[in-house]
Formats: sequence, structure tokens, C-alpha cells
Amino acid sequence: MQLGKALTNLSIRQGINGEQMAKELHLDPTTVSKMKNDKRNVTTDTAYRYTTMANTHKM
Repeated sequence: MQLGKALTNLSIRQGINGEQMAKELHLDPTTVSKMKNDKRNVTTDTAYRYTTMANTHKM
């Protein structure tokens, strides 16, 4: 699974929108949108924050 799809799935599972996800990842909402659509590469730091967010928000 590509990271963009994983970001989209996480936001759906958690019931959060792109702006909320951007705030939790400390990113601009436009950046998150581009990453969700696989139009922007993800840095190691962002991947780490995503993993932390996914583990913190387990259902």
C-alpha cells in the first residue's frame, strides 16, 4: 500500500479531515492533500509522525 492510501485510510478510520490530520502532523493542509494523492514525497520525519499518530489513535 502506498503512503497516500494509508493516510487516506487513517483519516477515514479516525473520522478526521485533511486539516485536522495536517495539524496533528504539523504540516500545511495542502501538503497533506498532495501526500494523500501521492503527488508529494514523504520525508522520514513525516513518516515517523504518521506512524506515531496511527499508533496513538488506535481503534
